[in-house]
Amino acid sequence: AAPRTAYIVSVLVASSCCVLTGIATAPSVGLHGTTQLVLGGGGLLAFAAAFHSATGPFFFVLAQTVFPDGQRELGASLTQMSQFLFNTLVNVLFPIVSQAIAGGPSGDQKAGLSGMFFIFAVCGFVGTAGF
Repeated sequence: AAPRTAYIVSVLVASSCCVLTGIATAPSVGLHGTTQLVLGGGGLLAFAAAFHSATGPFFFVLAQTVFPDGQRELGASLTQMSQFLFNTLVNVLFPIVSQAIAGGPSGDQKAGLSGMFFIFAVCGFVGTAGF
């Protein structure tokens, strides 16, 4: 239960950091200069700390415990492959969706970036609720 609980807490912290960074980069909030840098940069650093200390490593621990002994190797391999494919999909779609949210290449790209952070946060909160 301990890895599961730590994983859930780290995903909630990482998702909350995405909300903080989304607020900091949202043009409608109107943050500028040092305040935007501290909130946005702090959100990104806290996200990285939460991910690298628990979310990332615990994913592999939990993948090992979900499957029965006879199917553990195959199940963990398929889980890791799906994570790789999902990460690739996120990397390919991030600039496309961000620009679409911003209203195209001439739109406010900060709005697109902020929107993406909110999308990531929603995915984290919804995924944690189902876990």
